[in-house]
Amino acid sequence: MERHRGERSLGYLVAAGGTVAVLLLRLEAWSWPGGSVLLPFLIPVLAASWYGGLRPGLLATGLSVIAASYFLLEPLGSLWIADTSDRIRAGLFIVIGMATSAVTEARRKARRQHEQAEEHAASARARLKLVADSVPALISYVDADFRYRLNNAAYDAWFGRSPGELEGVHVREAVGESAWQKIRPYAEIALSGKFVEYETELPYRDAGTRWVHVSNSPDIGPDGRVRGFVAHVTDITERKHAELKRQKVEQALREADRRKNDFLAILAHELRNPLAPLRNGLQLLRLAGEDAEAFEQTRGMMERQLEQMVRLIDDLLDVSRITRDRLELRREQMELAAAVQSAVEGCRPFIESCGHELAVTLPAEPVYLHADPMRLAQVIFNLLSNAAKYMNQGGCVRLRAERQGNQAVVSVSDTGIGIQPEHLPRIFEMFSQVDSALERSQGGLGIGLSLARGLIEMHGGTIEARSPGPGQGSEFIVRLPLLEGQPRVEQPAAEAVEVSGPAGRRILVVDDYRDSADTLATMLELMGHDTRTAHDGLEAVEAAGSFRPDVVLLDIGLPKLNGYEAARRIREQPGGKNIVLVAVTGWGQDEDKRRADEAGFDVHLTKPVAADVLKSLLAKWRPDRKRA
Repeated sequence: MERHRGERSLGYLVAAGGTVAVLLLRLEAWSWPGGSVLLPFLIPVLAASWYGGLRPGLLATGLSVIAASYFLLEPLGSLWIADTSDRIRAGLFIVIGMATSAVTEARRKARRQHEQAEEHAASARARLKLVADSVPALISYVDADFRYRLNNAAYDAWFGRSPGELEGVHVREAVGESAWQKIRPYAEIALSGKFVEYETELPYRDAGTRWVHVSNSPDIGPDGRVRGFVAHVTDITERKHAELKRQKVEQALREADRRKNDFLAILAHELRNPLAPLRNGLQLLRLAGEDAEAFEQTRGMMERQLEQMVRLIDDLLDVSRITRDRLELRREQMELAAAVQSAVEGCRPFIESCGHELAVTLPAEPVYLHADPMRLAQVIFNLLSNAAKYMNQGGCVRLRAERQGNQAVVSVSDTGIGIQPEHLPRIFEMFSQVDSALERSQGGLGIGLSLARGLIEMHGGTIEARSPGPGQGSEFIVRLPLLEGQPRVEQPAAEAVEVSGPAGRRILVVDDYRDSADTLATMLELMGHDTRTAHDGLEAVEAAGSFRPDVVLLDIGLPKLNGYEAARRIREQPGGKNIVLVAVTGWGQDEDKRRADEAGFDVHLTKPVAADVLKSLLAKWRPDRKRA
């Protein structure tokens, strides 16, 4: 409003000043082509109407007629115009001035409206840009020629461009050819007048590979033509990666659940395998009568099956200890050949019972390691038994032990079913099986190789599996670091003299599982010992006080009073410090042994306990020993 007032005031000044200026020029005998007196006064009329509009233009017209009549037309000094032709010219001038002022005013209004429209458009564009810039998503307007016309700040920053730099740029140039080929079909759908929404992974040229969610909304004009579309882009890369990660985790969980179910089924199968011949053996012993040969064969079979069950359970416990980082190695200087021979001696009967040939090659020179002999032999045993399991009868198992540089290398190969290439990366995973448990009667639990890898890695070594493919056998290679420095040659220790006490001992057997307690007591009685049994912790403490045993074979998991507390109370009784306390339990981990020692036990044995172990123990410990 103030602007329009200022323009009108300027127009009035131009009208007055311009009229005076033209008059003075005419008075100075300024000539005008055609000799017209009023025609030069059109200049201030045009100027006044241009700057001020209609009213200043009319003012300039009136002032021009008055000035010309008074100063230039006869009679001078009067507003009366004597000459008829001059009067006609004056009237025509007035009409022309009014028309010029009106036309100029119309043009001024049109120009002012155009400026206002541009101002409104610029203001609307600025407000739209402000709103778009405040949105975290990427917003862009693309015209029908696939050129950017408006981008918010986030979109420009996405490509590392300054504000407005992408305006007029073709989409292909901004995103790159690879991303454009994926975007183009959706952009064409939007330009056909249809809304389109999609998610895809785009390899942007300057913004890297990103996952985006895009919606294209067509801009349809009043005439029905599509002028462009608005692209709303959301970066969902992090969400997509999290989703893909979640899917992988879910897949891994499903796979772990499936393998767990397979493991439980296989575990039941593997436990029933030795249980069946054990039950049959009991029936055979009942029917054998005086047949000593049948009795001996049955006893041997039952011992083998029991050893298989014990080894199975021990492997499970070892894997659990490794998983929880609770297994401790008892390292010492040892020779590689000793571990190999120990494993071969243990596994040879099984290999031969499967009808396989075993070929062993040992190093020509001693190869020394700093390792746990029992655990290393356990690894080699597992590899040998694994090779025997996965071969048809009449196969060949080859074991080669040698030195290669600063490493000891043990290779176990077979001519068995082989391993498919896709199974090699996960062959050492827990419960992994190279084929279905139904297809292999001795497929095992799938923990032997996992246990082997864990033990070898604890020794600082590596283990790998190789196979040309199904039906072409497989090979497992163990590499271990050699002993640093020269091996120490130890003098043979003096042979220990076994000190035996009286032939018969007073032994208290405590176990809440009555069959276990009764059979163990009966076995000890057959060895010539005097035994009593108890079946809970309180009964054990009372029996120890009345029976005064030399040795107590005490279970840990007992009702009323657990074995640890029972051991403490037995120690507190008169003469309790002289009793040999032996923990006989199914809890056999290092933490269990530590707790047993703190409770006052002398020895910790894990069920089942072999008869020869008990004989050795009872021969070694004297009833009159004093506890420190």
